Amino acid sequence: MISLKGSWQRHHQTYTTVLPANIKEDNVLEIISLTDAFTVEVAGQEIYHSPGTNAATAAIWIRLPSQAGGKILSVIDHGRSRDLRKQLNNTAYIGTVGSLQYRMFMNNLYAMLFFLFTVIVTLAIAYIDLHARYRRSETKGLNTALHLAGFIFCSGVWILTDAQVLQLVTTRAGSVAMLSCIAFFMMPIFFLRFVDKILADQKSFQVMELLFIINLMMAIVLQLTGLFSIYRYVILEHLMILVMMIIVVIAISSKGSLKQNKIRFGCILYFMCYITGLLLYYINPYNRLYAMTICLGVLLLSLTCIAAWYDQYLDEFEAIAQNQMLEKMAYIDALTGLGNRSAFERDWQCLQKDNTAFIMFDINGLKQANDTYGHHIGDLLITSGAKLIQESFKALGQAYRIGGDEFVVIIKNSHEAAIKTCLQKFEQSMNKQKIIHDIPVSIAYGVAMADQEKDLETLYRVADERMYHKKQMQKEGMQ
Repeated sequence: MISLKGSWQRHHQTYTTVLPANIKEDNVLEIISLTDAFTVEVAGQEIYHSPGTNAATAAIWIRLPSQAGGKILSVIDHGRSRDLRKQLNNTAYIGTVGSLQYRMFMNNLYAMLFFLFTVIVTLAIAYIDLHARYRRSETKGLNTALHLAGFIFCSGVWILTDAQVLQLVTTRAGSVAMLSCIAFFMMPIFFLRFVDKILADQKSFQVMELLFIINLMMAIVLQLTGLFSIYRYVILEHLMILVMMIIVVIAISSKGSLKQNKIRFGCILYFMCYITGLLLYYINPYNRLYAMTICLGVLLLSLTCIAAWYDQYLDEFEAIAQNQMLEKMAYIDALTGLGNRSAFERDWQCLQKDNTAFIMFDINGLKQANDTYGHHIGDLLITSGAKLIQESFKALGQAYRIGGDEFVVIIKNSHEAAIKTCLQKFEQSMNKQKIIHDIPVSIAYGVAMADQEKDLETLYRVADERMYHKKQMQKEGMQ
């Protein structure tokens, strides 16, 4: 592979160099296409012509004629009067197609690695977000994740499409340029939305976001129509991004929380890399060092934003866990672990009359156990009874402790045969169960099945009356 760097001469709009004498027959000329129309000639013979476009630039490979070594290579620019020697000195190479493609691959390896990083991070954030939403954890932090993922993914797409490595898999330079344009102009929009969520609705961010959206629309129009060079219009976007970073740093400085300081630190690092990258770009836009520098800045900013988002995610997830624990405590009986009266009344509101059954329970001898052996024995009697009820009916319905020694099981989609089977097993288990001091576990119960003539209140009352009748029979020693 041969570089033509430093060998070009300018004569008005024609740029010439002498081809090396050792050119092989399978060698091609690599040159970055100009935004204006241009022609390539060897010894006055045209070998390539491009109509030019304001929309995209791409590396092209032009086959050289046989015995081209030592002849004059000319590039004639049919566009505006400007010096293209810097571009040709940095982008013109001669070699085999394979060697030139390998050089392109290695020169843009950083872009592919960064894109891979952004894809992995975006998928990880999306997984966390979807997993949390599946668990019904709707939080500010989770909504913020979408904006962060958008910023990181757009960064990866822009870095990849701004490099020329995609030419190895597609010849649609215009489509790649459009994708690069959209990704680049979308980056600050997602970033502002992310920071706006972290800092709780800053008006200045919302105004800037609107300006960036307008800028995006203008860039798309220019990219499609070619009315004005997008490479000149992007200067406005560069200036707006610098102003945005300054505003974000100032806004965060007035807050001072840990996660906000992380974003501020990332913005400062990005600002420094971005300024350096822009200086390198405007000094020599054909040297990929500017892209690597900006890529480093985006990487550092992405990492600090991920750290800040993760802090917020943990804070809000912890708050959700505490709220869920408090809610659970509000609806769970502390002694037995069953639903309490509040849970019963909550679930009662969702019941339907059809196929609903109630089983009321009352533990016998609780007062006697408390008075004779102490409340710790009474508690043991309650927990033993609750465990017996739960294990016997958990396959059919939900058990609740609604009073000191009173329990109820709600059975939806009830079947009389299944309920009778569970009651038989319940009685068998109850007759076998003993607690300390040989106090038997004796529980009275009453069942009320769904009936066309009875509403839910009536069913509940019937079950309660039957349970009370059963309790009286047990007191009298009858089964």
